[in-house]
Amino acid sequence: MAAMHRLLDAEIASTPLPPDEANKAVDITCNDCRCGAHSTRFHFIGNKCQACGSYNTAIVNGPYRVS
Repeated sequence: MAAMHRLLDAEIASTPLPPDEANKAVDITCNDCRCGAHSTRFHFIGNKCQACGSYNTAIVNGPYRVS
């Protein structure tokens, strides 16, 4: 899965969001490491777990604006 995660990282980096969507975050839970809900930057391609790097996540709140 590490290769797939690198592919998604590259795809997200090469697909910028419109300015009105770029400063949004979501609260997610991870289906791989089962870490508790935490926030991460929103992207329509995928939302990365900050604990383990997986994209196998579920949004529990958001998206919402961050400063």
